[in-house]
Amino acid sequence: MHLYTVTLNVQEDNNGNIGLLPQNCPDFDSIWSTLMLFHDTFEHWFEGQNKYFTGQAANNIGGEIAAMGCLQYLIENFELSGRTERMYNPSKALVDSITYFFNEEGAAHSFGDKLISHVPQQKPVSHSPELEAIAESTYFEIDKPHRPRKGQILDLYRYGYNLAQRMFPYRPENTDFFWDFWQYWDEFFKRNTDPSTLLNSQFTVRITRNRGKLTWKAEIDGHKLNKNTVPYAEEILFADY
Repeated sequence: MHLYTVTLNVQEDNNGNIGLLPQNCPDFDSIWSTLMLFHDTFEHWFEGQNKYFTGQAANNIGGEIAAMGCLQYLIENFELSGRTERMYNPSKALVDSITYFFNEEGAAHSFGDKLISHVPQQKPVSHSPELEAIAESTYFEIDKPHRPRKGQILDLYRYGYNLAQRMFPYRPENTDFFWDFWQYWDEFFKRNTDPSTLLNSQFTVRITRNRGKLTWKAEIDGHKLNKNTVPYAEEILFADY
């Protein structure tokens, strides 16, 4: 069963940086890294696709909060050492990544002036006290002048966690799935350090699930990638010649 497709373009952003930019998030920063591709594929894929993150609620800080809820589920259930190796304290890192956008002057510009959430009320995630603690900490660490309603923060974290749980069921082979995805793309970005080589190219990642088992396929400018061979940019650019 096809779950979703993520499309990212290699573009120069408003700050002059070249990297991957989600097709439906034109005001985000372009970043060229395994971490960002993983984030856009497994933590923040729902932006502009899920009904609660469209219209005014699209490209808003609410999407980032839900994405951190997704990440917390993945951290709890799968081996993500590549994703978390620079996070000395993953829980604090999740809190800091969100409070930054509220507390730093101008930091939330690309996410709008205020938090907009259409997510329905969510029950506490009883089997994840860590998630509940993260949500509570986030609320209290936002400076009072910028604080949204506490329920909005809690519901967005919980919704992201619950969404990831539905999409990515825990199975031993799915741990291998995330590990293999990270290893492949980590090697890709090590081989292709200059994103300008692929400027204006389009990356497409498709995620499917069959009887609970996750699989992925990817293309760059329509060229299907072989999971057993990590290409250099030149091999992609001149594939038809």
